[in-house]
Amino acid sequence: HNIIADIEETWDGLADWQEAMESKPVSTLRRTLSLIFMEPVDKICGMLIEGRLPEYSNAIGTAWALANGVAPTVASRMLEAAEIQVDSQIETLNQELLTALGDAEEKKEKPSTPGKKRSPSGAKQTKDTKPSGKQAPPKS
Repeated sequence: HNIIADIEETWDGLADWQEAMESKPVSTLRRTLSLIFMEPVDKICGMLIEGRLPEYSNAIGTAWALANGVAPTVASRMLEAAEIQVDSQIETLNQELLTALGDAEEKKEKPSTPGKKRSPSGAKQTKDTKPSGKQAPPKS
């Protein structure tokens, strides 16, 4: 309950904290974990495992449910269901990344087919372009 009191003070109430968890989930999660572990936010950032933020959020949600009287057996089932969902999301993202990498490699392997004759470098003169500098004498 001390942590909940700290959350109330930091976010000016639990409703504002919940709103912040929805609108700014990563920064709010870091600050919340900072309160829980009584460590500075930058130290907490270094302790977090990349790609596991949803699991941290689920743990906080479960702790919140327990603090509000949800039975531990119900809260643990909620956490297990959330973990399955996170694992599924991670697997889907990994598959999409592998597909994207495969597509990129496929494009990379296709040789370019430049023309046989290169264009001369520099500006190109068109029929409407007037030459600069000395002009040739007019034809008579």
